Amino acid sequence: MGTIGKKVVGIVVGIALFILIQEVRSRFGSDSSSSKGEKITQQEVDLYLRVMRATAERVNSPHAEELGVLEAFNQIPNARTAQASQLSAEQKETILDAQRLTASFDFVVADELKVGAEEYESAKYALEDLLPPPEAPGDAADLTDAQRKVLDNRAEVLVPHVNEIRDLQRTFFNNPLRKTVYGE
Repeated sequence: MGTIGKKVVGIVVGIALFILIQEVRSRFGSDSSSSKGEKITQQEVDLYLRVMRATAERVNSPHAEELGVLEAFNQIPNARTAQASQLSAEQKETILDAQRLTASFDFVVADELKVGAEEYESAKYALEDLLPPPEAPGDAADLTDAQRKVLDNRAEVLVPHVNEIRDLQRTFFNNPLRKTVYGE
């Protein structure tokens, strides 16, 4: 296997693991510090909001490079259903770039903001354990009584930002870039 093949396999495995971890955390909860009863800090809230604000702005106004990746993705016949053996190395790279833009775009933006991946991941999962992203575009921003009680007890610094966080999460998870790649 050549150098490009090894990179492609590494990227695919990384993306698959990232998506799997997010799925497991969303279904079963994670073992991050917030799930052990520790309070969320103002610093974590500020970091999360900084990255998510920049991400929301970016998905609404993507850079030319990102639009180019999506245009190239749209040019690949059966990009969502083709088997790897049916794709050229360039097509595989384009699909991986498009998936990276949609599955972990907030991490891309965090990196551009010079925020460490581990630092952002810690803040993101601490907040999203208590305030998971709405499942659908129309989900209410209002909290249930149970969610509000948990936030009051462990994340009072988060409460004033709930509506903004929900709006940012909706923007990220329901953006045109993601819909292009996943056909949602």
